[in-house]
Amino acid sequence: RIDGAWMREIGAAGYRQRELKDLIPFRIFKIDAAYIRDLKAANPKLRPEAKQLVEMRIHKVEPSWVAGWTQLGYDLSPKDLVNTRIHNVSPDYARAMMAEVRDRPTLDQFVRMRIHGVRPNGNAGR
Repeated sequence: RIDGAWMREIGAAGYRQRELKDLIPFRIFKIDAAYIRDLKAANPKLRPEAKQLVEMRIHKVEPSWVAGWTQLGYDLSPKDLVNTRIHNVSPDYARAMMAEVRDRPTLDQFVRMRIHGVRPNGNAGR
């Protein structure tokens, strides 16, 4: 289901692939121009490479997830966004934890808190 129109849309979104085989993962994981456009709207600085874009989609990094982190003032890389999804460190979790600490946590601190079962309101456990 890769046709010329779809290839032009993907190309216009900034992902011109040299070989047709490089577009197959885009189709398999339902990466289209709208998804790319919505990611860019969520964080204009975000410029994932094609392989990173596929990995983001595999791990369900949605534009709303990116926007949530951007609204919190975190400019996350594609790798960091995937890491937050893998560890279920959502923007909502980060927002709740930020309300309870004095210093602004780093992404690594959020991930460690989540791994160790730290929850908002001083609760521990999963």
